[in-house]
Amino acid sequence: MPKPIFDIKKDNPPGGYFGASIDKHEIYFNVWKPTGEVKAKVLFFHGFGEHIHRYEHVFTKFAEAGIMVKGMDYRGHGRTVYRNNAVKGFLPGTEQVCDDMIQLNELPVPGIDETNIPTFLFGHSFGGVLALTLVQDPARLAMISNFRGMVVQAPALLAFQTPGKVTPVFLQKIIDLLGGVLGKIAIPAGVPLDVISSDKDEQEKYKNDSLNHGSISFRLARLMMVRLPKSVPAKSATVNCPILVYHSVCDRLTDSSVSKAFVEAVASTDKKWHGFTKEDGLQHELHNEPRISGSIITDYIKWILERAQ
Repeated sequence: MPKPIFDIKKDNPPGGYFGASIDKHEIYFNVWKPTGEVKAKVLFFHGFGEHIHRYEHVFTKFAEAGIMVKGMDYRGHGRTVYRNNAVKGFLPGTEQVCDDMIQLNELPVPGIDETNIPTFLFGHSFGGVLALTLVQDPARLAMISNFRGMVVQAPALLAFQTPGKVTPVFLQKIIDLLGGVLGKIAIPAGVPLDVISSDKDEQEKYKNDSLNHGSISFRLARLMMVRLPKSVPAKSATVNCPILVYHSVCDRLTDSSVSKAFVEAVASTDKKWHGFTKEDGLQHELHNEPRISGSIITDYIKWILERAQ
């Protein structure tokens, strides 16, 4: 069965759009609001090639626990790429995405005073790296009031490579060059379904989701495979906030050993890296591994609420 085609003209999403202050690029966003007291707020960065509503089952649980979530389809992804008729999988840089998230954080939510709400960053995969770049930027981080910490799941600190091995220098130079001169050219990323989740049903959901595009621009490839694997770990000691990282050692998209080393190097004393073992057999999207998804969502909620006190 062919993959459904997304039609932005017929779309009636639950969220809305805001014009980015830097260039008026229209960014799709949604807010998951608790019905009662808002105990904490999460600003969420999704992963490469996907969109924010793939986390509906996660954020519904967060909202039920009193955690408000603000998330967006960042540039080159989800509804945002269709709304702007843009290149799938293209990012001008991490700074613009971080600025968009800061702007989303400042968008008022009707009926909620966000002034003193404890705020956390949360990112999955490449979104985890985006969250880390924001934390490593003191000027931008200072714009998020009452910041309390971050949760990172399977961060793409080393991605699209054999775990434990680094891309050869000559190939890095080629990717770096292409990212500059042909930055907006996108090609299929070729991500196998069985590295997304070990569950067949989740693999089918991913394949049939019309908002998952699976394209990567040379600019984004340069960021993910050349620039960020150097710059983010090099500044690990600048991370001095509570941090929780979950990763599977069986992850074939991102290298768990790199994320473990990163956590060991951060300055924070409130830090935890949890690795699922080979015996667990879990893949990249831990929140879409039915055997443990419920328990890790509970873990994330508990960790956030403890630090929101």
